[in-house]
Amino acid sequence: MDIKEKNETIALISINKMKVSLYGNALGHLRKRNDYYPWDIVRIDYWVHKKDQPETAQGNLWKK
Repeated sequence: MDIKEKNETIALISINKMKVSLYGNALGHLRKRNDYYPWDIVRIDYWVHKKDQPETAQGNLWKK
């Protein structure tokens, strides 16, 4: 079903990440084993489509 046809409000969020370079020391090697650690958030964007407005609001929530 298309959201615009149902006349609903919907919000979308996009999180862009970038791989962080880890140092060659022992702590860096331990952190490299964790899949979540080596990623750094670069920017967070949003889009909101309100049911009574034809335009979609969009913007940036956070940028590094």
